[in-house]
Amino acid sequence: MYASDLAFAVLALAALGGAAGVLLSRSTVHAVLWSLESSVAVAGLYVLLSAEFLALAVVILWGGAASLALLVTIAVTARHGEPVSRPREGSLRAAVLAVAFAALMLARIAGADLATAETAVAPRMRDLGEALFAEPALMAASGALSLMLLLVMIAGVWWSRGGDGR
Repeated sequence: MYASDLAFAVLALAALGGAAGVLLSRSTVHAVLWSLESSVAVAGLYVLLSAEFLALAVVILWGGAASLALLVTIAVTARHGEPVSRPREGSLRAAVLAVAFAALMLARIAGADLATAETAVAPRMRDLGEALFAEPALMAASGALSLMLLLVMIAGVWWSRGGDGR
């Protein structure tokens, strides 16, 4: 067994474990943290596949922005003094759907002819960076998104404190 095979197995199990943690945790905050763990594991899988840009995108978008947005939403909607938890009645249905989806995907992968599949060539990071950031519109959109996330975070903190400057 190669080291890359072992790393793949560990990261795949970590991603699946994080997904199971999201489904099974009663605390909404813990579910967000499990989602963050799963995102980092998926980014590690992308690194193993030599797709560093996708790994970076997963960490920034899912690990950073989505987790931050979820935590701000929890902070804004939580009532002071009450624990942040969620009911479990939907977890069993979600677990059944996840198992059915996994079985469907495994059946599809088992039936695929992987020997004749073409291998895609990943672009170099320098070329990708130049293509993405050469356009001023993309730079402006990236800056606007960053500003919007910052404003959401500030508004969440302000609102969770009651909005009266306490």
